[in-house]
Amino acid sequence: MIRMNNNGLVEKDFYDEILKFFNRAPHKQSEVEIWKHQTYIELMKVLKKTQNKQKVRNSIILLLMLFGENIPPDIYNTRGNKRKNLNTDEKNKLISLLKDEFRTSSNS
Repeated sequence: MIRMNNNGLVEKDFYDEILKFFNRAPHKQSEVEIWKHQTYIELMKVLKKTQNKQKVRNSIILLLMLFGENIPPDIYNTRGNKRKNLNTDEKNKLISLLKDEFRTSSNS
């Protein structure tokens, strides 16, 4: 667990603690959830007392990435139509638009 001393200084490295837990195998899902939530709470406590907000932010990002929060890459990840559901005319328009886009980007 990530702890602070009396001066509010972080005693353990955030990243090391997260990576150590991640590398220990195997984990029960309930154990992971409890540890993860406790770590978020500790990070929020550290955030109140530290000037190094970037380190806390990066630690949260590391937690999210390693422990599968199922965060999509962007908001468009689940929007739109699948190519196989397009009719022939729509597919041709799509291909034409993509070709134009590649031509434009290669001329820049």
